[in-house]
Amino acid sequence: IIAIAISPNYKNDETLIISVKGKGLFKTDDGGLTFVEIGDELINNNHDIRLIEFSPLYSSDNTIYAASNEEIFQSTDGGNTWKLISRPVRYEDMREVIHYEGKWQREKGSNYSATSVTQSKVAHSIASLSFIGTGVSWIGTEGSDQGIAKVYIDGNYMGDVDQFNDTPGSMVTSFSVTDLDYGWHTIMIEVTNAKNPASTGHRITIDAFDIEP
Repeated sequence: IIAIAISPNYKNDETLIISVKGKGLFKTDDGGLTFVEIGDELINNNHDIRLIEFSPLYSSDNTIYAASNEEIFQSTDGGNTWKLISRPVRYEDMREVIHYEGKWQREKGSNYSATSVTQSKVAHSIASLSFIGTGVSWIGTEGSDQGIAKVYIDGNYMGDVDQFNDTPGSMVTSFSVTDLDYGWHTIMIEVTNAKNPASTGHRITIDAFDIEP
């Protein structure tokens, strides 16, 4: 087994998908008692699927993403049929593949992507995401109480991002890089004590990450 993904509604649907090297994708909807092979010719010709992700709205949209070392696929029927995609794949702030260290809390709001952001005011709190692709965009917010964060790609410091703005903004691209070699990468965001002199706080927000295939 080289990849596994668990449905965000697992308590109710008991669904998970595994990728078996050289064999393809297998799905269970009974908590692992039985597995059936899924996928069509497109996905089965790419047996080394190394990343599988359910949509956070899987219970209603039946959408799943899968990635090999070279390509990204999307299924909108629970894994039965697949298509190559070239548009960015969005990972919402609550996705389990985003790792949070330190003190973070979630805030709900209709003006956020998928109606929530994850935020921190505590220095050295970290959010990180490992992904396959050629680029990544950090989607956040701007506001009068927001601070400055450090951004790293694959451990390399890329610069500071200041989320301060007198005019509040939602679903703002806080940082973006699009010229990475195709493959595995990690973006890391570190909250700092720094802020614009006009800001009233140090709040840093994570709304989503968009991954370029």
